[in-house]
Amino acid sequence: MKRTYKYRLYPNRVQDKALDFLLWQGRNLYNAALEQRVKTYQETGKGISYSEQWAHFRDERNANPETLGKLNATSVQQMLRRLDKSFSAFFRRLKAGEKPGFPRFKGRNRFHSLEYRHGSFLTQNRHLSLSAHDAGLGEFRQLLEYKAENAGSQVVTVSPRNTSQVCSGCGEIVPKKLKVRTHVCPACGLVEDRDVNAARNILVLAVLRLGRSRQALTRMQQGLRCLRSRRL
Repeated sequence: MKRTYKYRLYPNRVQDKALDFLLWQGRNLYNAALEQRVKTYQETGKGISYSEQWAHFRDERNANPETLGKLNATSVQQMLRRLDKSFSAFFRRLKAGEKPGFPRFKGRNRFHSLEYRHGSFLTQNRHLSLSAHDAGLGEFRQLLEYKAENAGSQVVTVSPRNTSQVCSGCGEIVPKKLKVRTHVCPACGLVEDRDVNAARNILVLAVLRLGRSRQALTRMQQGLRCLRSRRL
């Protein structure tokens, strides 16, 4: 189930003017992309792909920072994808013998929105990439906590440090490289999938962080060993 929230904005005069300018530039770009498709077909008898249009308008956007450059790159991509889907649908209906409507140029009163996709960008800058990654994880944690609260549960965060190296059976440190996907403990003989072993260690850390008693932790570990022996 997806939840959608709508918020009404009350921009001041300066903000309203800036938003209107963005819509105007978005409409201009959409119409220019449509005109490019029409002219390309008229001149060559062939169509033009989304990737070709994105390469062209990406350069146009970079060359005009005060006009098209005000548009976010993802919003430009989404407009070009929308146009590409419109043409695909047109030719599909045409091939099926239907009477499709040809994609239209947008007048001022027929262009009302720009689409921004959160987290849908890539960057060459390592530090920015890490920031984007952290932001994505932060948003995922918020969503997870929200769903857990609705289910009457709780999300507990723990440090993942050494959780794949520590043996969940006896606590022995068993160093292994990332490519090694099976945990084999030389001390207690436990053989387990690397991720399952790490998950059990994470569960123990979460129980301890919640302040549960050592007795409760012991009972949980006994239950895990019981499940493990049944599976074997």
